[in-house]
Amino acid sequence: MHYLKIFVFYLFVLSLHCNGQDSLFTKNNKIFAAKIIEIDEAFVKYKLYSDTSNQLLKINRRQMIKIKYSTDSIQWFVTPPPKVVLKNNLNTTALKSKLSDSSTISNPTLITQNIINYDSIAAIDSKNYYKHDLGASATGIAALILTPLGGLILAIPTSMMPPNKENLGKLRFPENNNYMRNYEKQAFKIKRKRVWKAYAIGSAINIIFISGILALKFL
Repeated sequence: MHYLKIFVFYLFVLSLHCNGQDSLFTKNNKIFAAKIIEIDEAFVKYKLYSDTSNQLLKINRRQMIKIKYSTDSIQWFVTPPPKVVLKNNLNTTALKSKLSDSSTISNPTLITQNIINYDSIAAIDSKNYYKHDLGASATGIAALILTPLGGLILAIPTSMMPPNKENLGKLRFPENNNYMRNYEKQAFKIKRKRVWKAYAIGSAINIIFISGILALKFL
């Protein structure tokens, strides 16, 4: 019995870290978390990562910039990948270095007419660099070991607390208020999703485990 619970626990931890997702970057400045199903000559077919109905969707290849797969490999739909053009007072070595990341370069709308779209850059950066998931892992483990009610007691306050600044990850424009405000906002949303997803997984495994034990007793 003891070894079975340890085995289920390791399955839970593994599910938290191995459940990857693909990211679709479109030319109209949108990013979708999805699972790529098929790519043909005309369309990219996918299922939204957050869609429980599992509906198959498609988007024209001409609307795509790139797909970043869960393995970190990238498939481009533009040739060559669009380049950011810096003009006048924006043409500085420091700024070029900060904007050299491929996720930023992939979106040509981030810099237009010498205006940097810090909000859009922050939204992309938060998805790429905010990796802290200790609160989510603790919530899932609590739901697994202490039953779903015990996990809920931890999930509610954890999901209501914004991420600590030291856990935000890489910040490329910390001196810009718009960038920081939107980065922290997006990171907070990501944290809440991770917490409740971990709670759901831990609760489901706990219920399955308890149901299995009860079923064995009646055999």
